[in-house]
Parts: sequence; structure tokens; C-alpha cells
Amino acid sequence: MIRLARALGQTTARLAQWQAEILIGAVLPPEPARTDLAALFDAAEGLLPDLQHVLVHVWRAQLAAAGARLLALPASAEGGEEPAHTRVTLAVGFADLVSFTRRARELDEHELADLVEGFESRAADIVAAHGARLVKTLGDEVLFTAPTPVQAARIALDLLDAGELRVGLAYGAVLPIMGDVFGTTVNLAARLTAIARPGTAVADAALAEGLEGEPGIEVRTIRRRPARGLGVVQPHVLRRSPA
Repeated sequence: MIRLARALGQTTARLAQWQAEILIGAVLPPEPARTDLAALFDAAEGLLPDLQHVLVHVWRAQLAAAGARLLALPASAEGGEEPAHTRVTLAVGFADLVSFTRRARELDEHELADLVEGFESRAADIVAAHGARLVKTLGDEVLFTAPTPVQAARIALDLLDAGELRVGLAYGAVLPIMGDVFGTTVNLAARLTAIARPGTAVADAALAEGLEGEPGIEVRTIRRRPARGLGVVQPHVLRRSPA
């Protein structure tokens, strides 16, 4: 019950903050008067019943989808005694906006907000279109998981088409906790993102092996690199095959 309460509190706090920001930004002018505040409260009161219905409907759909994903995934080969709902095998990907710090200094607040929101919305659409899951957004970075290496690779290539990014991918055992994912596979995907050059997707050996013979995807092995905390790793660059 404590874990459920914590999950509910953390998730709804972020949702409420996000909804409040959207509503205030849409209704209030930069320097609101008392009448503007009254209009904001009226709008919020009118929207609350519909938001409650939508929230319950979406939550039920997402709960069903999450349960189906976890029940369908096989247990990891590492530690075979663990049940499938605690340790699963997934493809993990990080997509990172290139030169975000520099671009953030050059943009005003509204332009920066548009950049981040546009990146997150495009990423969410692409991940969902491939039947995968957007785990979380971190401003200039998104973390996603996919059941198979092929899905993850196609997401990565579509993300690169949609913006100036770099992507790191890994395939292996992960531990899902409180809606997030943890483990060496997640850490490896993050390290590979740092290795990737702008406009490229870099994968570990396990994910690259899962793409063998896949039409439309070209895998090229590059030189081994040190990855902080993980030793020396063998990266592979993914590209679309020439038509």
C-alpha cells in the first residue's frame, strides 16, 4: 500500500502541475488582472468534471496495457528463478537532444519550452507508433523500452529523422520499479548515448545481434570504447539500408 500510495502521489503531482501550467498559460495574459483570475477559476471549475472522467478512462486503459506488457514478457535469462513480473528482457533506448545546453542559452523561455515540448511530443508519438513505451522524459532526453531489438532500432532511426539527436540502445535484463527501469542494460544504453555522434544511433552487441537479417537496417561495427563503470564495450552504429 505504501508503494502504491507513493506511485499515486508522485504521478498525480506531476500530472496536476502539468495541467495547471497548460491551463494558466492558455487563459492568463502575461500580467493578469483580477477579472482574468476569475475567468481562470471559472474555466478550471468547468473542466474538472470532464478531466476526472478522462483521467479514469486513460488510467484504466494504461493499466490494462501495462499488465499485458508485463505478463507477455519472458523472464530474464539472468537469474532464472525470478518471476517474469520482476525481471524482464527488453530493449532500452535513450534519445538525447544534441547541444541542448548551448541552444538553451540562445533561446528565451518560450522558445526553450517549445523546443522541449516539441521534442517530447515527437518522441512520444514515434515510440507509441512502434508499440513501445516511453518510460520518462528528462528535458533534453527521453528513455523508452521496446519488447524487441527490431522495434527499438526502428524507433531510433525514426527519432533521428525527426530531429537533431543521438541515440543509445541496449538489449538485456532490466528491473521495472515504480514505472521506471533499472539495471546494467539501462546504464549501458545511457553510456552508448554519450558515445554516439550527433545524428547517429549506437547499439550494444546484444541488440545488434537481434537485427541480423532485418531488412532496411544496416549494422556497422566500430572500434571498442571504454564506458564509465562498465569497462570496454563493443558499439555498433545503426543506419537505414540504401534503397
